[in-house]
Amino acid sequence: MNKTKRITIRIDERLYRFLNEFSMESKMDISTLCRNVITYFFMGYLMGEFKLNGLKKRFLEKYKGD
Repeated sequence: MNKTKRITIRIDERLYRFLNEFSMESKMDISTLCRNVITYFFMGYLMGEFKLNGLKKRFLEKYKGD
């Protein structure tokens, strides 16, 4: 079974309204929208779509499995 973890973040009111409107238009809840954005971002980054000056190296150094 694949366990999930909860991540809680604080955002300002403007960003919340934007996410809320976008999620309603997309017919998904905000949590699903945020999960999809994070997944898409890292998928695109790892495929070379985004260039972020050493982020991949720093990310892998910090979060790679032992």
